[in-house]
Formats: sequence, structure tokens, C-alpha cells
Amino acid sequence: MARAAQKQKTLQILGGVQERNHPIEEVMKARGGPVWYQLYASQDWETTQQTIKRVERSGCPVLV
Repeated sequence: MARAAQKQKTLQILGGVQERNHPIEEVMKARGGPVWYQLYASQDWETTQQTIKRVERSGCPVLV
């Protein structure tokens, strides 16, 4: 999907559920550009913060 979004020059939003099989780092690399990330917050705030930090480090510019 990331390569198709790149080819069509369209936005991609990666859902947190899909991210389990396709880590944001891999999707960003395949996309070759910004990917928005749909955050599903955990009831455990520390886990949510870790996810946010990892997504930020990947270069993702937007959390949805």
C-alpha cells in the first residue's frame, strides 16, 4: 500500500492495528515520504507514550 500511495502521490494513513504487521518504520521507508499514523491509545499511558515517541522518531508528521 505504501508503494502504491507513493506512486499515486497520495496520502497514506497507517492504522495502529495494521502497524502490528507493518511497523511504521518499514512503511515510512517503503512510502519514501510522510505517512500519517492513526493512534489507538492504550489504557496504559506509558505504552501509549512509547508508541507516540516511536512514531515521532520514524519521522511521521501527524497523529490522527
